[in-house]
Amino acid sequence: MNVQAAMTKGVETVPTTATIEEAAQKMRVLDVGFIPVSDAAGERLEGTITDRDIAVRCVAAGQDPSIGRVDSILTDQTLYCYAGDDIGDAAESMAREKVYRLLVLDDAESKNLVGVVTLNDIMRHGKEDLAQRVSRVIAEG
Repeated sequence: MNVQAAMTKGVETVPTTATIEEAAQKMRVLDVGFIPVSDAAGERLEGTITDRDIAVRCVAAGQDPSIGRVDSILTDQTLYCYAGDDIGDAAESMAREKVYRLLVLDDAESKNLVGVVTLNDIMRHGKEDLAQRVSRVIAEG
């Protein structure tokens, strides 16, 4: 099975210029704890932010989320796979990098964001044993 068959499509992004509060509100509306961050034009991925980033890097650090910008707290290491990759290879990448999700790009040439694949996506598509193994590796740290 390839990643495209299991991934969540229609992923939205926030621009680096958005406030942290705007990003948090978008995450609430979408009911997600993670969102990719694009450049101001929405053409290039710049990183990701999570609800934990907002709590730790913004709120706990005393930043005002209504004026602090997303680019001040984003994680710029963007981990990804390609839509045509084997789901097992994507899971191995998650285990190696100790993450629960990967951005999915269309191909190596154009690198357009087309989705996100998570351990839950892998489980929903009949690969429970694979997802559980990866989850154990991540938990072991």
